Amino acid sequence: MKRLFVVVVASFALALAGQASALSLMTEKAEIALGKKLHERIMAEAGPYPDPELQEYVDSVGQELAKLSDRPHLDYHFTVLDDDVVNAFALPGGYIYITRGMLAHLNSEAELAAVIGHEIGHVAERHSVKRDAEQKLLGVGSLLAVLAAGSPMGRVAASEASGMIGGAMISGYSRGQELEADELGAKYMAKAGYSPQAITQTVSLLKKRELFEIERARAEDRKPRVPHGIYMTHPDNDKRFAEAVEAARQFVPDTLRPDNEEKYLDMIDGLPWGPAKAPGTVRNNYFFNARFGIKMKFPENWRVGGSPAQVQAISDENDAALEVYVVVPGRTMTAEDVIRKKFELPRLRDGKETTIAGMKAYIATADRYDSPFGPRPVRLAAILDNRVRRAYVFAGTGKRDLSKIASDGDFIATIFSFDRMKTTDRSLAQPPKVRVVRAEPGTTYESLAHRSAIATYAEQNLRLINGTYPRGEPTDGELIKTVD
Repeated sequence: MKRLFVVVVASFALALAGQASALSLMTEKAEIALGKKLHERIMAEAGPYPDPELQEYVDSVGQELAKLSDRPHLDYHFTVLDDDVVNAFALPGGYIYITRGMLAHLNSEAELAAVIGHEIGHVAERHSVKRDAEQKLLGVGSLLAVLAAGSPMGRVAASEASGMIGGAMISGYSRGQELEADELGAKYMAKAGYSPQAITQTVSLLKKRELFEIERARAEDRKPRVPHGIYMTHPDNDKRFAEAVEAARQFVPDTLRPDNEEKYLDMIDGLPWGPAKAPGTVRNNYFFNARFGIKMKFPENWRVGGSPAQVQAISDENDAALEVYVVVPGRTMTAEDVIRKKFELPRLRDGKETTIAGMKAYIATADRYDSPFGPRPVRLAAILDNRVRRAYVFAGTGKRDLSKIASDGDFIATIFSFDRMKTTDRSLAQPPKVRVVRAEPGTTYESLAHRSAIATYAEQNLRLINGTYPRGEPTDGELIKTVD
């Protein structure tokens, strides 16, 4: 009986494989409805970048390309997302997104057209719908294999197969699908009058960005922020990609339109740099939080992240972390009480009352804390700002025993550097923005990096957003992007 069941399952699996194309033939009406539903979710979770003029500009470039696509009848929607991740993607039915992080790395309207054209290519070929069908077949096939083996995990597999659609839409496509999108994108931008060569420049600069992010993530012991990885799929000297760009030249009109570099750079001048919900701004190792009106100095090259109510700083060697929390204390609580309540630690060591920036404070250690490195000894402190009934709580840990590492000195120095912002600090607390300037004689990315508001890897990032990574330098009079 079991053998018969396996035969039936195998026959059913072969029949399903023959239905792959049928599954991908979702009606256009259903495709548009699905895209609209997912669009509403993305708007709720990510949100558009609040600049109507920039939104209108990106939409105008996209609409012109869409009219020249293989599905010009769709109602296309082009949205700039308020996200610093370098990303662009398409949903079914003509919903296309590009992040402000991506815009910061492009240098002309032609490069913008290259990115948008690529995503329109995915819509034209219905890649997201086809990929969904393939994923569903894979899920069903895996489920049948599990059932044939008589595994009780069958119900779990069925549940996973039914819930894949949401994640599939914005993850990477196959190499073949990416090349199809490249070919179509090059054709659409050529028809619009842009040089297809812009797509080659765009792939090159974004591939360098992905390589840099992967190398940086490895050094920082974290996962890289590479949502697609699509540019990594383009090997150096990619013959088929080069042929696609060359073939697109036949669609170019007699007169090429300009790349519109100055217009594009003018549109992104003032674009925010960094996460939309950053904990604050770091300039020359000083951290500023304008919402709470506070500042403190972290050690050089430490990476600062988190949220407005919780800051985390990681050492450049990834062997120490300092977390800072904002809490509302009870009316009669002391700084020591705040520490005990926040961390629920039964025993504090070397506790000492002190004053920091004119505010009552308490500093101590504890033997065990659930740190980013696992259970570790911890340096603790709390500072009470009774004027606004707020407390700032610090927890510093390292990979090794607290008493044997130099990082404890860094923790203490940062804690005692804590202060209220002064009027002169307000300008420094403003979030960093992309600024477009003309290079003067002798301008270098090294000199720009020293003045930049980019906290880490400033020189490399400036080269990346200007398309000159890894060793390029500005030329006299050239328009370049800085971050101030």
